[in-house]
Amino acid sequence: MQYINKIRELQKKKNLTLENVAKGIGMTRPGFTEMLNSGDMKVSTLRKIADFFEVDIVYFFEGESKKNTDVDKVFEVLKTYVKNQLKIK
Repeated sequence: MQYINKIRELQKKKNLTLENVAKGIGMTRPGFTEMLNSGDMKVSTLRKIADFFEVDIVYFFEGESKKNTDVDKVFEVLKTYVKNQLKIK
């Protein structure tokens, strides 16, 4: 899952521990680690992470699957939907 990799990249880039990120979004480190490892994450949690790192939530989905144009079309629709639901400009 691309967004998990991007979270880990941001964490390393900013020299933060998993503990720092977890506390920053109101979670425990074990809970945060389990969530990352399982890939089971709510959009609301991803939003908290985006806010913590001061990035647009769409950042976590950029660069997904460029091999299949049908997948690209679905991704664009989903990206627009998420933006609209979260009132992102």
